[in-house]
Amino acid sequence: MINEQSAPHTGAESDGRRRGRRISGSALVITLVFVISMTILNAATVGVVSSLLAELFPTEFRYTGASVAYQFAGLIGGGIGPLLASVLAGTGPGVHSVSIMIAAFCVISAVCAGALGDTRRVDLNRA
Repeated sequence: MINEQSAPHTGAESDGRRRGRRISGSALVITLVFVISMTILNAATVGVVSSLLAELFPTEFRYTGASVAYQFAGLIGGGIGPLLASVLAGTGPGVHSVSIMIAAFCVISAVCAGALGDTRRVDLNRA
């Protein structure tokens, strides 16, 4: 939504200026915003996932369980996801289907995370 609102504004603003200068002047700001936002978002994800995975498995299986869960998530998200996205983008409705696929993955993730329940007060020795 922010992109939809800001794109016409920045396009109109560039009409009175040299577009190359506008883009190169924004490169530093874009880079800073990207690096800062990705750092914060990545830290938020890693912090939550590591705690959650540790609380899901009994002590004697915790390391193995967390590792298997993490590796399968990487396989699905890093392997199957891009493969499926390239197939969907090349056939059918095109790139919009990739957005639908990502939204579906988000819904599946939210349902699975909700099904886990609250693990904050679980005794980690008996998890």
